[in-house]
Amino acid sequence: MRGLPFLIFPLLFPLLIACAATTPSAPKPAVQTEWSVAVMAFDDHSIGLSRAKTQGLGQMLADKFSEGLLGQANLRLIDRDSLQKVLEELSLGSSDLTDPESRLRLGKLLGANYFIMGGFTSLGESVRIDGRIVSVETGVVQGKSVEGKFSDWTTLEASLSKQLVDLLMSKVQR
Repeated sequence: MRGLPFLIFPLLFPLLIACAATTPSAPKPAVQTEWSVAVMAFDDHSIGLSRAKTQGLGQMLADKFSEGLLGQANLRLIDRDSLQKVLEELSLGSSDLTDPESRLRLGKLLGANYFIMGGFTSLGESVRIDGRIVSVETGVVQGKSVEGKFSDWTTLEASLSKQLVDLLMSKVQR
């Protein structure tokens, strides 16, 4: 009878180890299935006489990018009016979005995961358009740019729009 615990212990010990190893695991985080994007008007960095011919093109670029995003699976586009109202309430401009705190605050108010923004410069007959995709939470910035003659604006705009839409879709479809 005295040796009974010594006989039972070696038999029960592996069972205790197995029970301890099968503790319930933490639930897996939900996979995000819908992403929200806010497209901001592009900043005009043109100088002098060039500025007169570029008036309104920043908003036109934003509209082009928005058109490219419409109808994309798992993507919700934040309308421009909502974006503008929140920017005005917070007294923010696109340059303020380089500040992580401002970006996160604006993104949370809008429910945005990403911002698309950028700028363009026209000098004489040349133009350069830069576009950026900014993650609201991480601040990671990825961008694309195109350069050419101002007379090829529509082609340049379409090319950059496609590049940025493809880049964004590669991020959200992982």
